[in-house]
Amino acid sequence: TTKFSVLSSGVRMTMSVSERFQKMGSQGGICYVCLPWVATDHWHAFSLFEDPSNPAERQIFIQKTGDWTTKLHRILQRDTVRPAWVQGPFPSSYDNADAYDNQSLVASGIGITPALSVIKAHKDSRRINLIWAVRDQALLEFFLRHLYLDHQGWNLIFYTGKKKLQGSAYMDILTNTNICIIEGRPKLDEVIPNIIYAIESGLGMPENYTPGTREIASEMLADRLASSNSSGMDDMDDMAEELACYATELGFHLPTDAISQEFDLFQLSDLTRPGRRRASQQSIMGHLAIGFRPWDHHEGAKKYVNNLDKKLILPTWGMLYCGGAKQVLSELEKISDEHQIGLHVESFAW
Repeated sequence: TTKFSVLSSGVRMTMSVSERFQKMGSQGGICYVCLPWVATDHWHAFSLFEDPSNPAERQIFIQKTGDWTTKLHRILQRDTVRPAWVQGPFPSSYDNADAYDNQSLVASGIGITPALSVIKAHKDSRRINLIWAVRDQALLEFFLRHLYLDHQGWNLIFYTGKKKLQGSAYMDILTNTNICIIEGRPKLDEVIPNIIYAIESGLGMPENYTPGTREIASEMLADRLASSNSSGMDDMDDMAEELACYATELGFHLPTDAISQEFDLFQLSDLTRPGRRRASQQSIMGHLAIGFRPWDHHEGAKKYVNNLDKKLILPTWGMLYCGGAKQVLSELEKISDEHQIGLHVESFAW
């Protein structure tokens, strides 16, 4: 007996599994599903997702991509409980993740599910970078609340939906993470070399942008603001420029125009009082941006990666992809050939 929840782009299926299933599928994998009330002779393969709040459950996300999945979505107009046949779990291409010290998990849409299993299994022993392109807002919000994160890796989510994201709606979810949400499609031939360049060169280490380091940086910037204010510096532009330069030294970007607008409040405040100091810190923290942005162009990044040792360093890097986008797969194959990085693919074309 399984529970079905209807999303705008598909269906989420939740089922209780045996202890044997839990042990066999502790790192994700795939299973085959037959829903006799949709078609008695159709079996379809899906990636498994471990429910972080209940290890005795597994979830499957069935996206509308063909006749069978569209029919399923049409039948289920609301959340319900229905019977299902399930076979598995079976290994997936993502099981090759343990061969790499540094992983770039690329996912499109519902392909995020095996990536999360890999992160859960290996985040304490390997550096895992996540690149996820998603257009379904409901799917994005659900997984933001259930992500297993590796704070030692980049977590990049590229939102490609038509609906505009409301930043405030996601702030509570993102408070304790180092996730970056970028609107638009990822340029993988830029992003992946940039990630390797950032980590191997040490110029853009993802752990520098965790909530803890952001908090410390905002405290130091608030202290510098108070010091400038007490020393008699009264030019707001000069104060903003000084803070921006100091933020750069700490590895962050602080827009001078945004922070200048709030200096009137800071100058009139007694920044020696804890409450006032905390207010300035929180305001500064709200404007802090990541200093190294892997989704931007970085001159020399590709050349740097191509010059890395092809016997000792590059073999420690691997790419894993789950999704049905042929264009993404083509881009990854080119990146794999150009930079000699391993690639393993789990597609939906079973």
